[in-house]
Amino acid sequence: GRAGMGHRDPTERLGRPAARVEPAAPSEAGGHGPHEDRPRRRSPLPLEDQGTLDRVEVPRLLWALHKAAYTGVLTLEHGRVSKRLWWREGDIVSVDSTVGHDRLVDGLLRRGLLTRDQYDTARSLAAKEPGREGPLLVEAGFLKAAELPRVLRNHLTRIIDSTFPWSDGRWGLEPDQTGDDSTRVDTPVPLLIAEGVRHRMESSQLEALLGGLDQYPRFRAEAAVGGARALAEPLLLSPSEEAWLPRLDGTQPLRQLVALPEADELELLGLVYVLHVLEHLELFSEGGAAASDVEPGSVDAVRIRDRLQLALEGDYFAMLGVPRDASRIDVRRAHAELRRTFADEHLEARTVATLAPQLRELRDLLDEAREVLMDESLRSAYLAHLEES
Repeated sequence: GRAGMGHRDPTERLGRPAARVEPAAPSEAGGHGPHEDRPRRRSPLPLEDQGTLDRVEVPRLLWALHKAAYTGVLTLEHGRVSKRLWWREGDIVSVDSTVGHDRLVDGLLRRGLLTRDQYDTARSLAAKEPGREGPLLVEAGFLKAAELPRVLRNHLTRIIDSTFPWSDGRWGLEPDQTGDDSTRVDTPVPLLIAEGVRHRMESSQLEALLGGLDQYPRFRAEAAVGGARALAEPLLLSPSEEAWLPRLDGTQPLRQLVALPEADELELLGLVYVLHVLEHLELFSEGGAAASDVEPGSVDAVRIRDRLQLALEGDYFAMLGVPRDASRIDVRRAHAELRRTFADEHLEARTVATLAPQLRELRDLLDEAREVLMDESLRSAYLAHLEES
């Protein structure tokens, strides 16, 4: 139950101790993962074929199956409720439920897409040809043809994310089982997890799953490479969610972050939880975050001044950090990496404000270097100039 979740280390491996398997690269012949003989699975699952929801919550379970490129059925049970999700190579393709509340027609009525007068007729149509409710409702003039794909996608997604708050119950896997996927979920698993957490989970549950408010959230190095935009776009983060990303740097615990005047506790905890489930963030207990007496803005300033000095003392090649025989691809990559390093979203707000002229000069010089070194005629002339001087 909820108390059990509160005592679980959020970084704990999934599954019971005897069945824990470290993440593996794509399986190769001769591997020893428990499921290496099953077709279409790219890596062994980091969990057994069944378990309880007080040991692994649904969003984390979905992510594990997505990463393992799972094909088969996942059954989720909570009391007398049972929901089955069909997967193909790590994507959810269809879902069904034993709950009348999850019927398409009932969902459309709740959302105002069916009128009360249409409801009984719609139920009769659905009973007539199960699986074709959507097209039949379009033919009856109850739904617009253009809205049908979105309506079906949202309906199936809501069936899935309604399981996210479940803190007790059971789950089970039936690998390699296939079902009818004529009506596809068609929502990427990371986005489904992000939207489901936003819609379904409460602050108290998120706090317990994160291990409490004394955790320090910090991006993994590989997640930080692409910048905030690369994380925000696939998860459809709101502007207020995206604004938190630069602050998840391991220097403040969640308790301090949620106490800030601009903080919406549910939004912030949901964001941190999603990023942790998707393995973009690490969580450190109090005292576990990297500490330094150096002010972060001073780190930025040293880098900016050093790169400007390099431009003044050296040449375009030295500024971009490439040899004089560098290919166009090397030049383009070096320019992109430096532009990313000195982009506003990767600098302290104080740096952007106080060193604005130096940043403009540096970015202009980087762009100028790229322009000259990417153009063959300009580059040849520039090299000739360097040899003369």
